[in-house]
Amino acid sequence: MSDDTDRPAREPSEDADAPRVNPHAQTVRTLSDAMLRTAALPVGGTVLIAAAIGFAVAGVPGIAAAVTAGVVTTGASLFTMGLMRVTAPMAPSMAMGAVLGGFLVKMFVLLLTMSVLSGVDAVHSGTLAVTFGVMVLVWAAAQLIAFRRTRTPTVIPDS
Repeated sequence: MSDDTDRPAREPSEDADAPRVNPHAQTVRTLSDAMLRTAALPVGGTVLIAAAIGFAVAGVPGIAAAVTAGVVTTGASLFTMGLMRVTAPMAPSMAMGAVLGGFLVKMFVLLLTMSVLSGVDAVHSGTLAVTFGVMVLVWAAAQLIAFRRTRTPTVIPDS
């Protein structure tokens, strides 16, 4: 039988008490913050321009449509950034599953919003549809610009 005293005692590492920083999680959180900062001004400006054009085209229902589309698409994008922050510390396979599920939820909510509001007289459907499309493009462009500016590594060594 072997005696445990034969083995040399292991020195506890100095870093054993220090929390280990997940480089992937930190990178994703940094990217999420950059996306929000980059999108704030273009998204706000786009909603204001869409509201002005909506008013010129359809009056008050045009404004209602533009603001509604702006709020819903902004909510969807904020949901994405929140999901990024929540799933950042997860294993990549788990995070990808959560992101796919989040994408499906988001698309369902956007489709449901468009379907429900298409027959409402207080909301101009053409302005709603165009503003939805433009807002999705503005958010996507802002997120792409933020990704490029943060120089986010797509492969993180030692993670």
